[in-house]
Amino acid sequence: MNITFEVKMTEKIMYNFLLHHAYNSVSVLIGNVFGILVAALGLTMIAEDAGKGFMYLLLGVVVIIYTPVSLYLSSKRQIKSSEVFREPITYTISEEGLASSQKGTTTEAGWDSMVKVVSTSKSIIVYTGKNRATILPKDAMGDQYENVVQMISTHVAPSKVKIRS
Repeated sequence: MNITFEVKMTEKIMYNFLLHHAYNSVSVLIGNVFGILVAALGLTMIAEDAGKGFMYLLLGVVVIIYTPVSLYLSSKRQIKSSEVFREPITYTISEEGLASSQKGTTTEAGWDSMVKVVSTSKSIIVYTGKNRATILPKDAMGDQYENVVQMISTHVAPSKVKIRS
């Protein structure tokens, strides 16, 4: 059975991917904990010294919102600057693996090359390397979503698959 669907990458899908990727890294989590602690310190200091308290609070808020704002801007930049995202990509999932076709060129990845498969609220992300991922938006799959999940779950080791419904 082959499952075929077309993807037109959008800023929204890219932003969702970048958020997932960033918030699953230790450095971003540590930065957010630091931001929360600094903001909390600022709140406790406001009664004693409003100026210092406000500055700490402001610094904490800036640290917390920096990542999502920078990722949003990055998603916009990537979509506009990448030739790959200008044209739709056709994905075919089969017994052999995942194939992508665009402008007459086809690239294939066998099931054994898949390092990890995860889901976000908007996509399934198939990692074929540490810095190589294929983003499969749920909206593009439509009513084939369950079939895609079933195909992945059948061919990729369970320890590598983290797909939430």
